[in-house]
Amino acid sequence: MSRRGAGAWVVVALTGCGGGPTPPAAAPPATSGGTPMAVSADAPSKIPKSGGQITFISEERMPYRVEARPEAKLESLAPAFDKLSKGKDRFINVAPDGSFLLIDTTRFGCEDWNCIALVKSDLSEGDAIRSGENFVHSDGGAAVGPKGDVIVISDKAEEGHIRDLLVLHREGDTYSKPKALTAASPFRFNAQPSMSSDGKRVVFDCGTDPYAAAGTAVCEVGTDGKGFRVVIEPGKPGWAKKVKAFHHPSYSPDGSIVVEADKPPLGERIWRLAPGASEPVPVGDAFGNDNSPCVMPDGRVISLWLGRRDGNGRHEIKVMSPDGKDHFMALVGFEVADVVLGCGAWK
Repeated sequence: MSRRGAGAWVVVALTGCGGGPTPPAAAPPATSGGTPMAVSADAPSKIPKSGGQITFISEERMPYRVEARPEAKLESLAPAFDKLSKGKDRFINVAPDGSFLLIDTTRFGCEDWNCIALVKSDLSEGDAIRSGENFVHSDGGAAVGPKGDVIVISDKAEEGHIRDLLVLHREGDTYSKPKALTAASPFRFNAQPSMSSDGKRVVFDCGTDPYAAAGTAVCEVGTDGKGFRVVIEPGKPGWAKKVKAFHHPSYSPDGSIVVEADKPPLGERIWRLAPGASEPVPVGDAFGNDNSPCVMPDGRVISLWLGRRDGNGRHEIKVMSPDGKDHFMALVGFEVADVVLGCGAWK
C-alpha cells in the first residue's frame, strides 16, 4: 500500500438499530445545558474552525468520521470500506497528520480474528498490517503515527503483564516484528495508546485492572522503547490523592497531556497536565461527566460529553478551545461508543 498525504478527521462510534442511525446532514447548533453549565451560546464564534478529523465507531461497530467544525456533515465510512473489502470493524483511529485511518477489523482477509488494517484517508486503498507474513492483532486500542510509519498495539508480551504496548515500524511493504514498549511498567494492563504528532512518543492507560478501572494511571514511553515513566497516578500525595482513575490521555501541541480524571465530588472531567507539572488544571470545568478526550493538531480538545441539555445522557461529541472556555457540539443526538476517539488533521 502506497503512502498518502496528510488528512484531518475525528473518528467516533454511534449507537442505533438495524445497521445504525441515518446520519444527519449537519450537526445542530450548540446548546448550553448540563449540570453544571456556564458556557456562552455564541461559543462557536470564538473557536478556530479549521476543521480536523474526528473518528469513531458505533455500538453496532459502524465506522464514522466528522469534521471538527460547526454544522459539519457526518460521513459513514462503511460503504467505502466495503468497496475495498467486506467485513466488520471493532474500533477506528486516525494518524495525527490525517494520512491514514487505522481500523481493527475482519476485512482484508482477517476474517474471524480481528486484525489491524490501514486505510488511506481518501479511502482509495487499504490493507491489513502484516509483520512478515503474519497479521497484527490488538486487544486494548491501537494508534498510528504520521505517514503510517509506526504503529502501537496492545497485546500480551511480557511475563507478569496481562497486556503490554508493542511497537511496529514500517519496513518496506511490511512492518517489523512487534517489540514490547512496556517491559518496565509496574502495571499489569497497558492499553489505550495515543501517539504524539511526530510519532516518537506514546501516552496510555496503565493499571492493575482493565477498562480504566479504579487505580488506572497515565504512563508514557518513546516509540524507540526508551524513557518509560509513570506520568500521574491515582492515590499519590497531592492533587491525585482522591482521584479514582485516569483515562484516555492525549498529547497537545505544546507537549501537555490532556486526560479524563474521575475525582470526587467533581466526577469525570477533562484536565491538562503541563510538561514538568505535578498537578493538572481543568479544561472546561463547567462540564461534568466529560470523557475520553483527544486533541486536534491546533490544540482544540475533543471529548464525549454526557451532560448536554436534551442530550438524554448520550455520549455526544464536543469541541472545546484549548482552555475549555468556549465550545460547540460537533455531533449530537447519537450515542457514540466510548471505545477509541481519534483526532487528526484534515485531509
